[in-house]
Amino acid sequence: MVTTLFPVLIVLVIMMFLYGLFSYKNYIAFIREKHNDVCVSLGSPSLIMNNSPSSSLNVLRFLWHKDYLEFNDEEFTDQSKKMILMYRLYFAVISLVFALFLIVFVNGF
Repeated sequence: MVTTLFPVLIVLVIMMFLYGLFSYKNYIAFIREKHNDVCVSLGSPSLIMNNSPSSSLNVLRFLWHKDYLEFNDEEFTDQSKKMILMYRLYFAVISLVFALFLIVFVNGF
């Protein structure tokens, strides 16, 4: 049963990864267009080109600390909350895959 669940979870992780890339790209584009000063303060993050781990971590920190609430921009708040939800779901699925992997590894299925 557990081993038949792995392909489904792997496909889910891949789909979430691709959706996450698309969401991150759109979120950064939104910030750059509507709140360019925030984009610059975060280290001008991008999806691939000229992106650094520190700018990606700055975005995560910005979301985690809910700094977007300071701007009183409803669309900005909605976009930020969607990103937070996406990160939480991605973490939950990755954790589930890791836990199932450990169960299979320990029990030798």
